[in-house]
Amino acid sequence: QESRVRELEDATALAFEGNPGANPVFVALGHVARRFGVPKHYAVELIEGMAMDVRKERYWTFDELSLYCYRVAGTVGLMMSHIMGVSDPRALGNAADLGTAMQLTNIARDVLDDAAMGRVYLPLGWLDEEGISEAQLGLPKNRAAVARVTQRLLGEADRYYQSGRRGLRFLPWRCALAVAV
Repeated sequence: QESRVRELEDATALAFEGNPGANPVFVALGHVARRFGVPKHYAVELIEGMAMDVRKERYWTFDELSLYCYRVAGTVGLMMSHIMGVSDPRALGNAADLGTAMQLTNIARDVLDDAAMGRVYLPLGWLDEEGISEAQLGLPKNRAAVARVTQRLLGEADRYYQSGRRGLRFLPWRCALAVAV
């Protein structure tokens, strides 16, 4: 899979350079990036987030997890902002936060499914505080403790959602409505 990540990096770089090749996905990426002024570093960060998944990275702290969430979802919010015609730095911070909040919500929703596949996104330090190891995450006897960690994660997501909602004012009203929904 690491070779696939390198292929994505190379194809993305070419798309942003205006030489996307024949793959319609990268032709479209290059076109959209040029038309709406999407900075290349957003795509680079997104791919680094994918690479973090490929490497099966674990996150001891919430800050480490937050970086992952920014990379795989906050960057999508940033790219979408440009596509919606918004590049105000204040709005971009809100957009990145909204993407991060959504990723945190996805993680909270999928804790047990991810654990069954050998993936753990919850901060390991939080699990440690509850006396749970990665291997014990899915055990029925730990459901209450995992629920507490998940609720804590959702509390952090709420902080990011609040920022995301504050950013709606920067969007054209139809875009704001779609994002809010």
